[in-house]
Amino acid sequence: MKSLIHLIHSYGLAWLGLTVGLLFLWSSRSVMKAAWRSLLAVWLVTTFTGWTCFPDRLLASLERPWAGRVIADLPKADAVLFLGGGAKGSRGELIGLDLMNASDRITTAIELIRLGKAPVLVAGGTTRPSTEKSPSEGVAAEQWIKNWQLTSVPIYQLGVCANTHDEALSMKKLVDQHGWKSVLLVTSASHMKRAVGAFTKQGIEVIPVPCAFSTGVNVRDEITEWISPPDAQKVDFVSGWLYEMLGYLTYRLRGWI
Repeated sequence: MKSLIHLIHSYGLAWLGLTVGLLFLWSSRSVMKAAWRSLLAVWLVTTFTGWTCFPDRLLASLERPWAGRVIADLPKADAVLFLGGGAKGSRGELIGLDLMNASDRITTAIELIRLGKAPVLVAGGTTRPSTEKSPSEGVAAEQWIKNWQLTSVPIYQLGVCANTHDEALSMKKLVDQHGWKSVLLVTSASHMKRAVGAFTKQGIEVIPVPCAFSTGVNVRDEITEWISPPDAQKVDFVSGWLYEMLGYLTYRLRGWI
């Protein structure tokens, strides 16, 4: 699915359009007009997504429902869970952990524990098993938390999970095993809708704790800069929106939410 997203966002479309235009120009001069129209369409798409706030508004549409929440006002629960994707185990890093764009998931979860919102912390799933020489994301995060003495509460692992659906299945086992009634679910704001749907489908009562906001919805109501210089981050915004929309549709079709 990620390969498809890269192909259909603005730069992927630009490549496809230019390819079609070149084929037209190579085949016959009689189709010059059609080729020009094709290239014009590509230009319009890349301009719209690269020079305007359209990408910001796309991603903001996913983040806006979760904006403005105050961490101190959140209720207490039986456990705090941060989903995977915020870091990765790395032997190249001195601390053994490479924090990524979504690392707010980890730090927000630790803050919830510090505030006494739950007595247990659960580390999200990872795409590969953990070994002594190459720890997985969750294990590396746990070790970092313990080394820095950020909390002394028990930390559980969801283990190997291919996606959010697998994380929900693994969490269901822990919930049933320990008799937990509610879970503080920490993940990126843009991912929260799909995550809540996946966990609710498994009968887990979750309290959404959004973090890692990429747009300005948490500090202002709307993005007002309609025209701005092109920014590579806009491509990430379009890709992030496409990933979540296609992911949500896929989960709906598979009956995972």
